[in-house]
Amino acid sequence: MKLSSFEKKLTFLFIIIFIGMCILGLISYQNNRAFNDNSKRVIHTHEVLLESEKALSFIKNIQLFTRGYTLTLDSSFISKLLANKQQVSKHVNNLKFLTRDNSQQQARIHKLKILINKRMEQSFVIVNQFRRSQVIPVAISEKIYEGERLMNQIEDVINDIQAEENRLLVARNEINAQSVRSLNFTFYVLLAVAAFFIVLMFFLVKNYLAFREKAEMRIKELNESLERRVEQKTNEVIDKEKRYHLVLDNMQEGIQIISFDWRYLYVNAALAKQGKYSSEELLGHTMMERYPGIENTEIFKVLKKCMEERISQRLENEFIYPNGEKGYYDLSIQPVNEGLFILSMDISERKRREIEKEQYTKELEEVLFKISHEVRHPVVQILGMAELLEHSLVPEEERPAILALIKEAATLLDTYTRDLSLFVTSIKNKE
Repeated sequence: MKLSSFEKKLTFLFIIIFIGMCILGLISYQNNRAFNDNSKRVIHTHEVLLESEKALSFIKNIQLFTRGYTLTLDSSFISKLLANKQQVSKHVNNLKFLTRDNSQQQARIHKLKILINKRMEQSFVIVNQFRRSQVIPVAISEKIYEGERLMNQIEDVINDIQAEENRLLVARNEINAQSVRSLNFTFYVLLAVAAFFIVLMFFLVKNYLAFREKAEMRIKELNESLERRVEQKTNEVIDKEKRYHLVLDNMQEGIQIISFDWRYLYVNAALAKQGKYSSEELLGHTMMERYPGIENTEIFKVLKKCMEERISQRLENEFIYPNGEKGYYDLSIQPVNEGLFILSMDISERKRREIEKEQYTKELEEVLFKISHEVRHPVVQILGMAELLEHSLVPEEERPAILALIKEAATLLDTYTRDLSLFVTSIKNKE
């Protein structure tokens, strides 16, 4: 189906919108994906900071519980010390797992783990020695001092870990902010493009509707003009058809239109008169219904050949009516869209004259035959005998016999003459 100019423009516009939306959607997807990935990293960084804070808190508890035991000799501090040791190990392991993709942090955590183990060993040494002596010897004082130093180192390592994570957090927050700005920019561009295309679509549709209104008005005018012309042409065709029907209905020649199933579709008055039926009695009926046995005639074979092979024929036909009456017709058979168009001219009168002429000619030939054969023979005899008598070639005694022969020939001639007169009279009476 061929597209109009507006439909082509609209299709092209939709293609551009679709491509632009796809590009902007892809950019938005990439920015959103980067934002989500970086958000996960930010959350990961916060988890590392939280785990480091928890580890530092539990390490400080170890130091606190160690001092509490040395001051109070309360054994509950030992169980708390053991519980904190497990928590410290747990959070350090979590830190190691969370920073597995950062080699520098892994090195710091490894160092932290060593320092924590040393600090734990010192705490248990202090607890055990203090349990035995219940006084603070110089060795225990040195262990306490060394524990303080290890604690400072542990805090320094954790501070380094947190500083690195804070640096990563700042960088990742900046990336997030950039992603948000990119998403906002993409969103605003998308809005601007959508607004542009909406405005463009509005003007296109407006122009199209105006053009369509003009086109519809033009089409309406053309339709009205066409209707007037069609009505005029239809009236002309109807008038022509009426004239044609009037001419056909009043033609002296018979006209009939036969369908492919041998039904009468049209007959004029002349054909109805030739067929010995009225038009109403023929129309809608088959030839076989109105003229039983016609399918076995020679003329029907010709009609069937013209119908099947779509050829024309011209012939003279002798038609015998159901009542035995004969008619002679000159037929012109033409194939048409409806079936067959048959023009028939009644030549019965001409045929009768031709038959009478042939009969008259035959009778004249019989007269001439009689004159040349029957009449001439006695005349020849009389002439021959008269010549003999004229030249006295016949003896006297034979003359009576010759006279008898002359009389016989004259009598025969008289009889032939009478017969000929009667024959000619009978021919005149026929005329």
